[in-house]
Amino acid sequence: MSINDEIIARWLEIEVSDEEEILNEDTSDVELDVAEDYVLQEDCEYDSEDAWSALRKMETIQQNRTQAFFLSKHRRDI
Repeated sequence: MSINDEIIARWLEIEVSDEEEILNEDTSDVELDVAEDYVLQEDCEYDSEDAWSALRKMETIQQNRTQAFFLSKHRRDI
């Protein structure tokens, strides 16, 4: 085994042991202030409201453009 292979093998052993330590950590003393499903629901509602608001603005802009187009066409015909 080359020196590079040995270094990589040691590095991988260290990484795996670090992951095992993290997975085995006791988190029973950690308390959540807010239920996780509430946070997810709130985020979705916020995103949904923003999306609907943006959609309404885009529709209004498109309606204004369409009206302006037809008015300009109508004025030319007169």
